[in-house]
Amino acid sequence: MDPLILCGEPVVPIVLSHIGDKELSRRFAAIQFLGNGRYSAALPILREILNDNEELSEYRAVALDSIFLIDKSSGKELAKEYAPLDDELGLISKHIEARGQSYFTERTYWQALTRYHE
Repeated sequence: MDPLILCGEPVVPIVLSHIGDKELSRRFAAIQFLGNGRYSAALPILREILNDNEELSEYRAVALDSIFLIDKSSGKELAKEYAPLDDELGLISKHIEARGQSYFTERTYWQALTRYHE
């Protein structure tokens, strides 16, 4: 998601217009970028992805994590709903519910710029 982080808010409308495409290359990173940047305009599409039972669990999981980063209260409530699942979505839901934090490592502009990874 580093290239998206470096572009920042100007690319959000572009990402939002394409994120619904299930064939989108690097879709996982694009969904993660929206949460990492805490772009509240992404909440409706992230909820659509999360609620779509035909989506792959990994995309639903990263959508939940992104929702949590943007709106912690909603993210925690949604995590309770999905925690009973025995897939990646359930795993991330349990993590959010138990720890009250994002499952994925958050990236800063400077980390993206310098390509820093822990």
